[in-house]
Amino acid sequence: MTKTRPDTARTAGASGPAGRSASVSSIFFKYFFAPSTHTVYRDPELYDDGVLSRLSRRDHLARVVADVVIEHHSPVPTVSALDVGAGTGILTLELARRGLTVVGLDKFGEALEMLQTKAARDGLDSLLHSVQADMNDRLPFPPSSFDIVTSLRANRYITDLGHLLSEIARVLRPGGLFVFPVFWVDAVSWRRRSERGFRQETSVRAVAEAINATALRVVAKTPFSQVPAKDDQPRGVPFYYRPVFIIATKPPAPN
Repeated sequence: MTKTRPDTARTAGASGPAGRSASVSSIFFKYFFAPSTHTVYRDPELYDDGVLSRLSRRDHLARVVADVVIEHHSPVPTVSALDVGAGTGILTLELARRGLTVVGLDKFGEALEMLQTKAARDGLDSLLHSVQADMNDRLPFPPSSFDIVTSLRANRYITDLGHLLSEIARVLRPGGLFVFPVFWVDAVSWRRRSERGFRQETSVRAVAEAINATALRVVAKTPFSQVPAKDDQPRGVPFYYRPVFIIATKPPAPN
């Protein structure tokens, strides 16, 4: 497993019991509306165990994202996946539990160190690698590196949607799968951080059109409520965290 080191200092005062017991309103403000300091992501314990995390049930959401991936791409030992904006690995670990070899990419080393700690704890080291990089830059992988690309909730931090989608199309193998959950609750924060500002289109229709403008082709748009469960594990999340999944493929190269 690739070892990463943080290049940013943990934000003072964000960790410890006081930070974890912070009010829902204060965490909500930091999480959605604060500038690009990303305080929550620099305190992995707060991200995993804080009030907002317990309310949003990210672990349940990760199971549904993984269900969509498995529904459209059966796991075999050679299948590799990229989790964009992996954070502490909530989705990365879930994909590994489903038998995929996964690379978790995130901007913050603190979060990736927790991902690695959890992977070691769960005996998933051999299936996981972590890469510290910004998804808004060129992805640090050669063309056709992955069979699957997906994300849990990184879309609200995209600054240039077209650039990211082009990079995903580049690193995805022909015949590969792209699963992108779109949340209405992220519309404001996504537009605030976008280079296009409030002109950034965040609807399912607009995002699907942006995907189709690349080498990818949208094949389905599946609401959260229509995703069939693969097992009896809990999947309940608040109504505002129930996305529409845009499912796209990269057509094989013509002969």
